[in-house]
Amino acid sequence: MFKAAVEATVGKQNHQHHHTLIRMCETRWIDKQSAIIIFRQLFGSILIVLEYLSIHDDSETLALSGAYYKSISSDIEFITSLIVVSRVLALTKPYTGSLQSPTCDLVQCYDKIEELALHLTELLNDDNMDKLHDDLIQFAAQHDIPFVLSRRKKIIPRAFFESIHQAFISSTVDELGLRLSTHQKLAVKISKLMALHLQEIEFEIWRNMWRKRNDHDLPCTIGQVLKSTYTQRVFYPNIYRLLTIFATLPVSIATPERSFSILKLVKTYLRNSMADERLSTLTFLHIHKSTTLTTDPQDIVTEFAKRNRRIKLFEE
Repeated sequence: MFKAAVEATVGKQNHQHHHTLIRMCETRWIDKQSAIIIFRQLFGSILIVLEYLSIHDDSETLALSGAYYKSISSDIEFITSLIVVSRVLALTKPYTGSLQSPTCDLVQCYDKIEELALHLTELLNDDNMDKLHDDLIQFAAQHDIPFVLSRRKKIIPRAFFESIHQAFISSTVDELGLRLSTHQKLAVKISKLMALHLQEIEFEIWRNMWRKRNDHDLPCTIGQVLKSTYTQRVFYPNIYRLLTIFATLPVSIATPERSFSILKLVKTYLRNSMADERLSTLTFLHIHKSTTLTTDPQDIVTEFAKRNRRIKLFEE
């Protein structure tokens, strides 16, 4: 039924919109952002389904769906919060995905955080605020939501919108500073190590090597620098060691958390007695699905049949 409602409101051929809701995960930033953004996109379909269930379903479902429908279809406070939060999360979502990339180093991480904080601060400008307020009015009119505050008669909707808008953006910028400031300090300390603890002659040779290269041949990332230095690491042992440490410092803990989540799927009650080697192998196959897709299943069956066992499964 929800799929039919989405096709009726969004359109079957509209590939820019999702056609299903996503469960909001408290521990994964990108899932939380996607869930709220998709909820706003499919808001009209959600209203249709809730209204239908509040009339045509059993008594328990009728009461719940009716309460949900009333709370989101006539409450401008909820709509205001939804518009503001979805706008901010739409900005943070690309940065969240890029920070989880294994190729993102600390310098790139700090640059992206500064860039995101600047974008969020620009939302506080009057022009951007007016544009978002117009989107709120249009969204409310599109879904027949009265643009009045039922429980706050002395506060006009515009003032309530500005207070929510400023408070949420300010708290988001503050959280970015609190959670990710350690990356800035660590990057600064590593950059100081280069000048303080390296032997002067080694650093001079290193600097002269890059001066002789053309601008278009200079590496742009820490990975490219390591690749260029690997063949000459004998001449620059201290620099190469520092660059290796710098490249391996994790920006986020997304990959370890994803591994722990997969363990819940792989190590079920029936597989509780498996050995560490088998558990690690199954987890690896589940995480790196792109590698398993290129493997021929027949080769796996043949390798399994060749192993020593009482019953011969394979004739050589």
